[in-house]
Amino acid sequence: MAIASATAGISSTFTISSIFAAAQGTVTITNPGRAFRILGVTGTGVAASVITVRKNTSGGVTAAVVTTDVSNEPLWGVLTTANVEFLYNDNVHITVATQNATQVDILCVATAGGEALTTAVT
Repeated sequence: MAIASATAGISSTFTISSIFAAAQGTVTITNPGRAFRILGVTGTGVAASVITVRKNTSGGVTAAVVTTDVSNEPLWGVLTTANVEFLYNDNVHITVATQNATQVDILCVATAGGEALTTAVT
């Protein structure tokens, strides 16, 4: 019988939030000062809008896309690239298509899932 291996990590989550001004199309959060991985993204809007979160620039790796609706309630986006790691000096580039979004919240965890835990396979 082969024994499988397992890994586990522990880390506190934190949120990066950005509130958009009326008709704002792009936000760049410059050098957040902490390495992290995106777990999820929510967005709100007063009409249909698409929020795209990328690493570094408009041409960078797309981490998530959120489509808002007219309810102005938070909606979860789709992680388009799994496990995108941001270094402490990488920029978070947020683009808002049609400029109807009001806020984006990016749920994050420490890079590589945090500190390693001891695991046992039984």
